[in-house]
Amino acid sequence: REEISEITAKIKELADRKKKIFPEDILKIAAGAALASPSPERSHVTIEEILITTGNKVRPTAFVRLDIEGRESDATGLGNGPVDAVSKAVKSATGREFDLLEYSLRAVNAGTDALGDVSVTIRDSSGKQFRGQALNQDITMASAQAIVNCVNKSMDKNPEAQK
Repeated sequence: REEISEITAKIKELADRKKKIFPEDILKIAAGAALASPSPERSHVTIEEILITTGNKVRPTAFVRLDIEGRESDATGLGNGPVDAVSKAVKSATGREFDLLEYSLRAVNAGTDALGDVSVTIRDSSGKQFRGQALNQDITMASAQAIVNCVNKSMDKNPEAQK
């Protein structure tokens, strides 16, 4: 019941932003909610706010504000691109060390307002690997959500893997 409400809310949110919703959008949202989102009892980390600055004459920088088990944590990260900067900021905010092993971005359908489907694999400090996925029209938000999904899985399965 809670998952259906979440899927419905995401579809309504997408409809508010896009001119047309495709069946692929709905299928990906439903699949993403079922497969990628940690269950409520495993959501150790949630994204409260993200600000990313990037360009051809600035070093990519990310600011994240995360809720970590009820505690707010802010951090910034500098990277060689926006995803690297977000990854470093999440590491700093959570106090967890991990390596980003795989990153995949795919458009769910055509157009500039297409959903971005991001899949990532991380390896935590104990050597265990975790895969996360997220959908968003903003590919940097999808990237951050996928990374946080991995961190949640790592915290759930390997709580002692800290920095």
